[in-house]
Amino acid sequence: MAVRIITDSTSDIPKELAAQWDVQIVPLRVIFGDTVYVDGVSITREEFYAKMRQADQLPSTSQINPMEFEAVFRKALEAGDEVVGIFLSSELSGTYQSAALAKDTIGSDKIHVVDSRAVTMMLYLLVQQAVVMRGMGKGAAEIAQAVQEMIPHAHLYAAIGDLKHLQRGGRLSSVGVALGSVLKLCPLISMDGGKISVVSAARGNIRGFKWIFLQMEKLGVRAGTPLIMGNTDAPQLQQKMLHALGKKAQQLQILPCDIGAAVGVHAGPGCGGIAWIDAQES
Repeated sequence: MAVRIITDSTSDIPKELAAQWDVQIVPLRVIFGDTVYVDGVSITREEFYAKMRQADQLPSTSQINPMEFEAVFRKALEAGDEVVGIFLSSELSGTYQSAALAKDTIGSDKIHVVDSRAVTMMLYLLVQQAVVMRGMGKGAAEIAQAVQEMIPHAHLYAAIGDLKHLQRGGRLSSVGVALGSVLKLCPLISMDGGKISVVSAARGNIRGFKWIFLQMEKLGVRAGTPLIMGNTDAPQLQQKMLHALGKKAQQLQILPCDIGAAVGVHAGPGCGGIAWIDAQES
């Protein structure tokens, strides 16, 4: 009996890597006006950002519905597989609730769904760890439990180019947006309890990245786990982040992440950040 690992498109795992890891990605929908696109299927990351920059009205997203998950889960079970589903934070979307409802409808104890309390690079990292554990021969229940225990030790920090996308999408409070606007600085955000919050600000993204890496140094990086480094249509930020990281970059396994449409709707272009698992004891 194999373990089928399933996530959603907000994980931003590259298609080639997902195929290599044997991870199934269920896409969200991205909506421009009256036109609905399937994230990563009927619209590419490049096409999305080009349309976003030209659009008069900001796009939105639509969560995955329970029937889609039910079909995916049943197909896995029919193939004789167990399922570990790791999905976008329930504080940001109803996608996890849809997966949980599909599991309950099927009523199989071979399906295990996890609310990652994460998005993009942080979700990517949790899925990567699930893949590692599957490669070690662990079963679905054991993997799901281990990922659940890892969530409090997983972190995501990012420097945001413009907070308006997070505010209009309802992913950030107006207080947080006001803080970034008043200071006229580069806002720094993190995942906290499954939600996005403004945690600091810096004069320019280089200083912002240095502040982020200082947080990483304080908590440490768990041995054997990678650092996920991502951007929203701003590849130049990859070099800036590596520059801010300095010589430590040579000591870490770094996986790049090009953040796609489902997250780009809310983060907007010009965002760069990292995710890692800390070295703190449970």
